[in-house]
Parts: sequence; C-alpha cells; structure tokens
Amino acid sequence: MVVSSIGADNPEAIDTELKPYLVAKHMADQHLLQSELNYTVVSPGTLTDENASTHISTVRPDSQDDAKVSRENVANVLTYIANKPHQKSTVFELFDGTSAISSL
Repeated sequence: MVVSSIGADNPEAIDTELKPYLVAKHMADQHLLQSELNYTVVSPGTLTDENASTHISTVRPDSQDDAKVSRENVANVLTYIANKPHQKSTVFELFDGTSAISSL
C-alpha cells in the first residue's frame, strides 16, 4: 500500500510549486504499478484537520473546494485496507463523502 497524491498521475499537467513532489510520487507509483506485487495506491484529496466523518468517496467532486479529505479519514481508510485481506491491485482517489469506509 502506498499513499500517493492527486496530480501524481500526470504531474506535468499541473503548474504548481509542488511539481517536484508530484513527479517523485508519480515515479514511485509507476515503479509499484510495474512491479509484480499486489498493491493499493490511495490518492487523497486536499488534507484537512477536520474530525473523521468515517464516510468517504472515491469519486472526485466537481468542485475543487469539495475535493478534500480529513487526515483522520485517510488514516482510517489505510487501517481498514491494512486489515482487509488483499483481493486485487487497485488505485483510487479519496475524499470525504457519504459512503462508509467498509464500502471499499
């Protein structure tokens, strides 16, 4: 399992001072995806310090202002994934939402 970042899938498309970070995340993601390992790549939205709602979405919101997720929700999702028998390799974005974490 690896925590990536939104934008790491195409860092050249984003003009930001975070580009070196996104490029590094992209390279790490690609290395894992091209390996023969089973993997889960989680790309959280903008991190907030809000309390965990324990409800998430893996669909990117239409508004950039809504493309956020609490750090606690990210931690809860990572814990859930780590304790779940691994089924198949997957990549997904993560946001606060309306679905229970167990829906992953």
